Amino acid sequence: MKSSGAQIHPVLIILVILVAVVLAGCISSEKTGTDSGTLSIQKPGNETVRIGAIYNLEGSEATFDVPSMQGAKLAVKEINLQGGIKGKPLELVLINGKSNTSAVVAGAHELAGSGTIPVIIGLSNPDHALPAARAAASQNVYFVTSGATSPRLPQQVPGYLYLACMGDNTQAAAGAEYAAGILKAKNAYILYESDKQYPTLLAGYFMTRFLELNGTVQKVDMFHSTDTGFSSQVANLSSLFPQPDIIFVSAEAWADAKPVIGEVRNAGFTMPIMGGDGYDAPMLLTGGAAGVDNVYFTTHTWFDPATTNKKQQDFMARYEQEYNSSAVPFAGLGYDTVMIVAEAVRSPGSPARFSEGMANITHYTGVTGNLTYTGNSHIPEKMVTLMKIQNSTLVHIGDFMPVKVPSP
Repeated sequence: MKSSGAQIHPVLIILVILVAVVLAGCISSEKTGTDSGTLSIQKPGNETVRIGAIYNLEGSEATFDVPSMQGAKLAVKEINLQGGIKGKPLELVLINGKSNTSAVVAGAHELAGSGTIPVIIGLSNPDHALPAARAAASQNVYFVTSGATSPRLPQQVPGYLYLACMGDNTQAAAGAEYAAGILKAKNAYILYESDKQYPTLLAGYFMTRFLELNGTVQKVDMFHSTDTGFSSQVANLSSLFPQPDIIFVSAEAWADAKPVIGEVRNAGFTMPIMGGDGYDAPMLLTGGAAGVDNVYFTTHTWFDPATTNKKQQDFMARYEQEYNSSAVPFAGLGYDTVMIVAEAVRSPGSPARFSEGMANITHYTGVTGNLTYTGNSHIPEKMVTLMKIQNSTLVHIGDFMPVKVPSP
């Protein structure tokens, strides 16, 4: 767990740095170079505690995975500066999945097959997290995804897969309850990116909860990631009577959603548009929301520069110093995932008892919020953050726990 902020004697700091220098090359290592993005993983002695990590550091998933990887590495650095895990340094063995399923699976097999890694973390896309976790489980190694939000994942790899983030059913329910309860939406038009698992599931959970709240779904429409125009969807929207009170655009990423939203707005539709955490890309902090208005999305947290949350303040400052960029929610997810895994390894005293350690994690206070694993659930109970893009600016609406969550 993170230090509470006690002062450390300068001599102790110097000693820690000297130890880190001696152990250089084993505290954090990245394996790249072959078609799978890996090299042979050497087995060390008993001087380190090792966890694997797979992140897509290039390609379509890098938007989410690079910040998450950076957050994870920052957590490892802090744990080691605080003495490691039971006196042993923590080593993060990192593999670049290159946004390629074959590379992700090969990396998972190699990490799991090392014989020294009890758990692997990473990935923000369920289409990659699922095959990676299955590969790890085939060698009795656990997988904790930092950002893949499909609540079906733990069922698909029974006993071996955990989420360190909220599930899509939770964030969709929070969005639907806000739409119906606060925005007073009665009618909805749902448009989703049908060739991706995440937006398909998210749209389904939103529709389920919205209907339970006596809302009406006037039409369910779809688009593909390769589409360059959305005239047919705009025509379908135009044909609805009455006009919907809200449009739910479920897309893999903000880069996929923004062209759709732009075409809808250019056609004259001004009602609220809502989406999920795929909208929450670093580019929103650097002008990526330009020209966008009245758009809501659910996400994992909000790193408000004016926050009074000391844990978030410290994380934001350290992340800025380490990477010369502002922290985004997926960076916080990577950080929290390492901290959770470290605590799960530490609490029962043995990496081999990892599942027991995860079951012991309750009321964990992370930089992305508080979470608890209850009963046999491999998905934490966690608040959902709701953001709004208003006049090209991000506005934090609040944090919500939905009243009812659709089953996976």
